[in-house]
Amino acid sequence: FPLVRNLTDIPSNNYGREGFSHVTVAGFGLHGMKE
Repeated sequence: FPLVRNLTDIPSNNYGREGFSHVTVAGFGLHGMKE
């Protein structure tokens, strides 16, 4: 997943919880579309 890789490249110090939340939302969205 390029999107996840892009977020992982970004320093977690700058994004922190916001970055993690974005990944979770994206993951849930993909999961919902798959089902």
